Amino acid sequence: MSIEADFQRKLAERKAIRKKGPTVDALIKAPEERYGFARSVTEDPRPDLAEDSKLWGELLRIAAGYQLVDREKCMAFAATLNYLRGGGTRLVAGNKIWVLRPEIDCNKGWQSQEEYDNAKTCLNPYKDWIPHALSELTFLQPLGNK
Repeated sequence: MSIEADFQRKLAERKAIRKKGPTVDALIKAPEERYGFARSVTEDPRPDLAEDSKLWGELLRIAAGYQLVDREKCMAFAATLNYLRGGGTRLVAGNKIWVLRPEIDCNKGWQSQEEYDNAKTCLNPYKDWIPHALSELTFLQPLGNK
């Protein structure tokens, strides 16, 4: 398969996942399969969004180790956050803790609020974990200290 054909196949797969949301299997499969090269789910998949890249690296590491009693669920949590970051989700200062917000921009983020709203439903299994992970991030990286 040519490089261009392989790129087009991966692009089509990503668009399909973004349209219907990822499955847990798609989120935790080998990084080589997801990205075409080795990448850990604890690495920021969007270092081009530099303003909050350090925060994302920290949040993904927190998520991967959040509930050490269920390692697979922790990795799925980190992979889910990784997926949302890959789409262009940002970490912004809330009133007391860091919060997740979509970057709505056809070139570097989500295509629309609706697309983001559909994608973020994959966080539903972790709704109790998210505030704790964001609180821990805020403890490690206080608001205003990107």
